[in-house]
Amino acid sequence: MVSYRVLGYITTYKLPGLSKYALKSLSGVVDKIVYAIVDYQESNEDLFSECFDLSDEVIKYRSNIGYCKAINVALSYAIEEGYDFVLVLNSDAMINQDTIPEIISHMDTCKHIVAQPMIVKIDEHGNKTDLLDCAGIMFEYGENMSFERGYGKFVSRWIGKKIDEIPEVVDEVPAVSGAVSVYNLRAVKRVGYLWERLWSLCDEMEYGWRAYKHGYRCLYVGTVEGYHFRCYSCLCNVVSKELERLWRSLEWRNTTLIYRRHGSEYQIRKTYECLCPIIKENTFPRICVEALVNDNLYREMEKKVRELFISAGVSSVC
Repeated sequence: MVSYRVLGYITTYKLPGLSKYALKSLSGVVDKIVYAIVDYQESNEDLFSECFDLSDEVIKYRSNIGYCKAINVALSYAIEEGYDFVLVLNSDAMINQDTIPEIISHMDTCKHIVAQPMIVKIDEHGNKTDLLDCAGIMFEYGENMSFERGYGKFVSRWIGKKIDEIPEVVDEVPAVSGAVSVYNLRAVKRVGYLWERLWSLCDEMEYGWRAYKHGYRCLYVGTVEGYHFRCYSCLCNVVSKELERLWRSLEWRNTTLIYRRHGSEYQIRKTYECLCPIIKENTFPRICVEALVNDNLYREMEKKVRELFISAGVSSVC
């Protein structure tokens, strides 16, 4: 039997939220649990006491460093400490005891860089209500599940399907959800870390695309489940309007950055032709679409995003 070491890493924004449930779900599953708090404030120290007790190590970031940088810290830490895998879990997500062993049993460390289970939404009573982040990410237009010929916006595969309509399959996919994901550190050493310029959102697609170019694949393991409350921190009103506005804008801007970095001329042109007719003029999404093929609008897009970062108090990213 092959032995391996797994680091469990949970990150939360400002407040603990549902972190204690995420942390409890890792007990006895991983070799070490690291709990990271982004935009930590001393005044909230008492609120974290239970979460601190459930963690083996706590990392406190005094500023909002963004999702990508927070995950990169975990990957770097795990590599330095000699771990084989990192389980990245959202603070509003949970897993079963058999989720990680099952996922790793399907991963070929010479081929698969990151994997996810089937992820379902649960309510406050623990009841399954919907399918989320389902079976990897694909292109909304063009050939589904294809990096060479796919184009358009990125969406979840099988979006709109009900839980009982999804087969329990194990598939290679373009990218996986960051809510519950297992990274193979052998592959990470070759491909590198998440692209911090994205800060947050769409980073999974960029990483999957970059890994694909290095000969690696992402894996969907639908034989086990993960659970996600989805955007709990937003519901708790800990996210400012400025930060929410930044997040909404980043989805479009980051998609443009990813296509300009990885897409072929064909993919960029087809994406532009597909999205332009359905996006209103004189809006930020339209600027991002135009920025695919127009360098002047690309610079305007980046200028507007820098202003949004500063408005949201994340000026260190600019």
